Amino acid sequence: MIVCKNCGAKNPNDRSVCVKCGAFLYEKNPQFEKDPKVLRKMRWTRIWNTIKSMGLMIIVLLVSFIVLSVLMFFVIRFVSSRMDWPTEEELQQEMEEFQKAQESYGAEQSKNNTESDTTRSALPDQPDPDTPQGNLMIEFSLPE
Repeated sequence: MIVCKNCGAKNPNDRSVCVKCGAFLYEKNPQFEKDPKVLRKMRWTRIWNTIKSMGLMIIVLLVSFIVLSVLMFFVIRFVSSRMDWPTEEELQQEMEEFQKAQESYGAEQSKNNTESDTTRSALPDQPDPDTPQGNLMIEFSLPE
């Protein structure tokens, strides 16, 4: 049986908290709290453990980065080796086709613009598109 230092109640050995008042039954060893050498050692141990865990985390991140980089290198290399890259002649031919299509599109656009200008002049005056056109009237009749 463990006696609570707070209220004096008896508690079973397997308990860490008092049944009556809820206080902790076990305290830190007073030597660790008072001895400066032990406190210093504990502080350095805590710092060293933190550094070790951070170092381990950094190592894991670096290894992960390296593995992913190597994996991406091989994926890109595999994909690029399977591609059929165009030759200079094919690129030149495609560029010429593109320029011809661009010129014909430009000519077609200019032709359409001149036609639309003549069509606009032949049409009667158009109302302003920003002003509402016509009146919409809805009638409701209530039953009597």
